[in-house]
Amino acid sequence: MIFTAALLLAAPLFNSPAIAGETVSELISNELDSDELISGQIVYDEAEEEMTVPVNIEYSVTMEYIPEDKSVTGYERVRYRNALGVPTHTLCFNLYFNSIHITDAFINSSACRFSVSGAQLVVFLPFVLQPEQEVYIDILFDAVIPDEPLFTGAEGETVWFGGFIPLLATYDRSEQQFRSGGPYPVGKPFFSSVANFTVNLTTPADYTVLGAGDAAVSPLGEKKTTTMTALMVRDFAFALGKEYSDTGAAIGRLSETGIYIATHMYSETGKRDAEYYSRLAAACVDYFNTLIGGYPYKALKIIEAGKTVNVNPYSYPQVLFINTQNLEDKSPEDIRLSFCTAVARQWFYGVIGSNPVREAWLAEGLPYYAACLFIHKDDPEALQTHMDKLYDELSEVYGGLRYVRLSNNIGLYANESEYEAIQLKKAALMFHALRIELGGEAFEAFIRYYYRENYLTTTTREHIKRAAEEAAGRDLTEFFTAWIDGAALEPKPGD
Repeated sequence: MIFTAALLLAAPLFNSPAIAGETVSELISNELDSDELISGQIVYDEAEEEMTVPVNIEYSVTMEYIPEDKSVTGYERVRYRNALGVPTHTLCFNLYFNSIHITDAFINSSACRFSVSGAQLVVFLPFVLQPEQEVYIDILFDAVIPDEPLFTGAEGETVWFGGFIPLLATYDRSEQQFRSGGPYPVGKPFFSSVANFTVNLTTPADYTVLGAGDAAVSPLGEKKTTTMTALMVRDFAFALGKEYSDTGAAIGRLSETGIYIATHMYSETGKRDAEYYSRLAAACVDYFNTLIGGYPYKALKIIEAGKTVNVNPYSYPQVLFINTQNLEDKSPEDIRLSFCTAVARQWFYGVIGSNPVREAWLAEGLPYYAACLFIHKDDPEALQTHMDKLYDELSEVYGGLRYVRLSNNIGLYANESEYEAIQLKKAALMFHALRIELGGEAFEAFIRYYYRENYLTTTTREHIKRAAEEAAGRDLTEFFTAWIDGAALEPKPGD
């Protein structure tokens, strides 16, 4: 189905049970009469202390996937409360999947002006949106999914969607502007606020749809609609395909700390290794629940994506995409480390957000180091050996790197190896040096304090520094300035 401006206000949307027979105007009118935006309560630690986090954004997305040409036609309704702290007459959306085509936009059921430049959609409001005022934004879109190494891509009849849904850009109060999410040649530029998602996806009846949150399936003759609901997440990732229908490729297990691990594989390699990844994910989750703080969601889904997925594995809230085929040429140690790092990003990206353009190291070095702590949890000497090797590898190339400060913007890096050398390896070494500086117990107290104080929010270097100083009981300005802003490589931690 192709949406047009005329069709938008004249005809029902997809034949989904949730919206059958309703026009966009009716949908919006119903929403305008409904209750206030909800605040969720999520248990975050073993003491079962409840934390209430206000939700200022709700996404309701309805799409249909056409397998013949691998196309998606969709409609997104966004309910937004202005939490910027300032009035605004524009709202910006990041189009991380920049092949998406925006066909129309509406504000409170009335057509509005909009523009698309690069990977950003700007919607012009016909009025000034005051702080705490609510507005409804409606976006029509279509896309063809490419067989390319992207966060969203396809292989055969399997399609994965990472960073596909247009998301409201975060607002930088210090610079009084919305933050663009790219495109950038390196890194993981996803940066968004916590929101509630409801996604209705219509597919052929023999396709299985997997994604974040809870799901319900409604048969529609030769088609079906899968409705997925996820609360308090920064993004919504999902996958679909016939191959996932093979129940023999799905493994479910409950971790010791009560998190359900669902593993969905379809390739021969994936089926062979599914049990290994399921057990490893459960062990990681249990360890990170203790080291960092409780995982706020009840399940983590490990979903095999096609061999063209470009970051492997890659983590989205409640979902981890993995391509077991592309891991065949890696050593078992490297596979384990990259997988555990992706699981740790459920905490340091999924729960605690940060700006991946200006401070990428927060979501690169910290989860990598947390994975190292898990892998070497029973052998401190092996941890030191690991970090010594990492330092030696970095020092060999350091002199040939142009942008060596952790504070460097990711737009400066020409390739992934230069980016990872600083934003991942140097950052991990900084956290190892901090652990030596503070001592093991104080470092763990720092991690838990950082997580607890910034739960489901976004952070900067100042939040890290404040948490470390709280655990240390002293000023650490000199330490962080040297590591983050300094051009020189600090001495090897532990020497």
